[in-house]
Amino acid sequence: MKKVIYRVLIFIILIFSGSIIYLSTIGIKTERLNNQISNQVKNYDNQLEIKLNEVNVILDPFKFKFNLKTIGTELKKKDKTLEFESIKSNISIKSLINNQFSITELNISTRSLEIKKLISFIRLIDDSAQLFMIEKFINEGFLIADINLKFDENAKINKDYNISGLVKAGSLKSIKKINLSKIDFKFNITKNKFNFTDIKLSLNDNNLTFPKIEVTQEKNRLLISGINENKETILNEDTIKNLINKNPLNLKIKNIEFDSNNAFSFSIDKKYQIENLKIQSELNLKSLSLVNDLKLKEIFPDIKDIINLTDHKILINYKKDSLNIKGEGDILFQNEKDKIKYDLKKGKNN
Repeated sequence: MKKVIYRVLIFIILIFSGSIIYLSTIGIKTERLNNQISNQVKNYDNQLEIKLNEVNVILDPFKFKFNLKTIGTELKKKDKTLEFESIKSNISIKSLINNQFSITELNISTRSLEIKKLISFIRLIDDSAQLFMIEKFINEGFLIADINLKFDENAKINKDYNISGLVKAGSLKSIKKINLSKIDFKFNITKNKFNFTDIKLSLNDNNLTFPKIEVTQEKNRLLISGINENKETILNEDTIKNLINKNPLNLKIKNIEFDSNNAFSFSIDKKYQIENLKIQSELNLKSLSLVNDLKLKEIFPDIKDIINLTDHKILINYKKDSLNIKGEGDILFQNEKDKIKYDLKKGKNN
């Protein structure tokens, strides 16, 4: 009799262990959870519809929960649809036993999405002025993202969400002859903080790179800082006028070619005004041509109408009401090149 009991116990243990191993590695596929997940989404917005395929359920015995994953999901609202690569979530074993189905965390991996289509969809849920402005400025581009959302007991999104991903082949609509295209970057977004890295773009056919830009929301303003690297940048007179609204030294630049490394920071208030702009630049000026407004004909009879600077190393520091330019290199304003070294300082009126 003892042998029989012993064998039955071993058989039960084997069945139980095998079931645990099977559920922990292979799992089961079911559609029974689809309605509960759909209801959970509708708790957040009753006009949202989610189309789910079979949900794969895998047991995590160490954390006493089931991990849920489904492939090829569609999210609809009104006449707009978004397609996702996968959606992952989890539910505790205790809540299932108590028949209290509640998703506390959602991990979404998108397919390649058109940015305008994505923003248009989000505006159906949260139609803010910022999203309206972004949608108007964006011309085209694609986005891939991993979205981690956490929900409270009322199915509201907690503040500790995280969104990361990348943007490819973006472009903005032209503003005052300024064309931004070929925009690529990676991003990571948390509450009140946006981090952008490996940024590449074309400004009027000049390639620019920004290793890092950080945007932080603080009360009623945005704080923005970053690093910019420019290689073989060439700007003509029209482009310079469009880029620079105020010319602190009143220089009439015809064209410029340079490399540079720049660190910058500024803030934007609730009226979209730029404040506290600070720039530090190391400039390798290959060439610069500017109109000669100097009244020096009597001293230099052969002075040219256009002054040319070449091979200059320049340090620039700019902040409100203050500009310092320090550098040296070659200058041609008569018939022969000369060496020039300079330290220019500009205050409010000096």
